[in-house]
Amino acid sequence: MSATGIHLAPEPSLSGLGSLFRYANHPLLRFEDARSFSERAVAFELFGVHYLTLFDPELIESVMITDHASFSKDPFVRDLEKVLGKGLLNSEGEQWRRQRKLAAPSFQRSEMAAYADQMTECAERFVAELPRDRAFDVHEKMMHLTLDILVRTLFGTEISRASEVEAALDGVMREYSPFRITLRTALPDWATAFSRKRIARLRHALDAVLLDLIRERKSRRDGRDLLSRLLAASDASGGMSETTLRDETMTLFLAGHETTALALTYALRLLALHPEAKARAVAEVKHVLGARSPRFDDIPALPWVRAVIDETLRLFPPAWAVAREAQHDCLIGDLACPKGTELMIVPWVMHRDQRWFDQPELFRPERWLPKADLPRCVYMPFGAGPRVCIGNHFALTEAILILATCLARADFQLAQGPLLRLTPAVTLRPSGPVRMRALPR
Repeated sequence: MSATGIHLAPEPSLSGLGSLFRYANHPLLRFEDARSFSERAVAFELFGVHYLTLFDPELIESVMITDHASFSKDPFVRDLEKVLGKGLLNSEGEQWRRQRKLAAPSFQRSEMAAYADQMTECAERFVAELPRDRAFDVHEKMMHLTLDILVRTLFGTEISRASEVEAALDGVMREYSPFRITLRTALPDWATAFSRKRIARLRHALDAVLLDLIRERKSRRDGRDLLSRLLAASDASGGMSETTLRDETMTLFLAGHETTALALTYALRLLALHPEAKARAVAEVKHVLGARSPRFDDIPALPWVRAVIDETLRLFPPAWAVAREAQHDCLIGDLACPKGTELMIVPWVMHRDQRWFDQPELFRPERWLPKADLPRCVYMPFGAGPRVCIGNHFALTEAILILATCLARADFQLAQGPLLRLTPAVTLRPSGPVRMRALPR
């Protein structure tokens, strides 16, 4: 080791144009293969960019927490600005700190009880309206439900154009597959013109819905929802432009329901595949709730339901990878990290590492009872450090209440084979429909 640290040479089998095509349809395999070379860190190179993938929680903690100011968002997230603009996910520095401060009150624990009643009301209606005579795509249904909850709780209104949002979101996910985003960030603009035009059309379609919601909310400044707070802050400081307001709400509009819908989709599927775990969850829900709907105060009394959510997020983390870019030459532990290095942190791999989890491929909610004693930055379904997801408590509250409602009102059974193909894009999505049936209890 020199004074500047250990320089990891790129692993040839993970590098180069050939590897891009080799992993195009199975990007998770690149990081699974990387983990097979080292339990600390592995380097690879693509289009002249040096990547460093970290598997040691102390090294990850250095990037995400200890020395977080040395690293910025990566080109992948910056490319998302084409759709999201500079909201909480994309902004940096003082702009990010200011916007986070404005949004934080809407996600505090004191607000969760008020949101919980709306979450449960929407969930009860959702289950009541599910088809009983045929199978349905539970992912599609969950996307509708969580979008409804998001718009009601954080925007203080209702949405009548959900199908337009979902169609545009599906298009966005296709454009942000690892293969397409790698090409778009590495090649000149003219070579990816068609992709950029498609993204512009998708942004226009999403704006058409979102800006209607903003205009409607501006006409009645009478709520405690997030949009009302952002509007009030704009008036008070004079500093929030229409563009900034649009970017912040767009980020929450898209990110605020996608991840929870995925967690619930995978949770119901896993319970259908594990009857004993499902029976225990149903028994817990019946014991706590009887015939009534769940409330916010019931959540501590539903530890098995919470454990099911935690275990689902371990096996299928919606935010399957996190990346940062080194802003200057630095050290990560004893490793040299030149300016411009792309740091890859992969919860998909960390959550399935047998160093931390016994029988990591198995669905075992009991591993969270009591709460697992893990090193920092091993279990990261919502990220870590100052930029941990601002909506993590909102998402967990929503997931527990919806899952409890679903288990109380219907028996969700898998209506297809047990195999599941995944599409890792911005989030970890199923490649096709997840077909289930909901039988009355």
